[in-house]
Amino acid sequence: MKQIKVKKGYKYIVADDSYFIRTNIYNREFSNKFFSLEMDGLLHIKLGYACDGVTGFPDFNSLMRGAIIHDCLCQCQREGYLPQNSLVDSLVDKELFIAIKIDKANWFLRKGVKRAMKLKAAKIAHKEEGARKILTFPRKLKSKNKNRER
Repeated sequence: MKQIKVKKGYKYIVADDSYFIRTNIYNREFSNKFFSLEMDGLLHIKLGYACDGVTGFPDFNSLMRGAIIHDCLCQCQREGYLPQNSLVDSLVDKELFIAIKIDKANWFLRKGVKRAMKLKAAKIAHKEEGARKILTFPRKLKSKNKNRER
């Protein structure tokens, strides 16, 4: 039996191909399999985009849309579609806080997310995707059937 390797860490996968949001990030245009950004700031998050939820904070309903938008924009930075600098970082973070405020996250949740971002998310915001631990399944192969693959 041949083993399969997967990366652990994603809880949510976008199940609709028509999620668009107008952002405050302009004059950049790019597209890939999971997201695109137009010059006028229109972000399209596509079917299959994976997100790990709210980093460093529980996944409350009023935080999830903002978390997905924020994760997508952070990934744009990691992959070089957007610059990794303090100006773009603040625009990306602003998109999160706009979304969670619109989605009626209360003051306590908004402050909690801000604190969690300072404590934990700053450490991983620009971490390389390859940094996720690779798991192998099944963990051990039986030696007598090693030559037999399925």
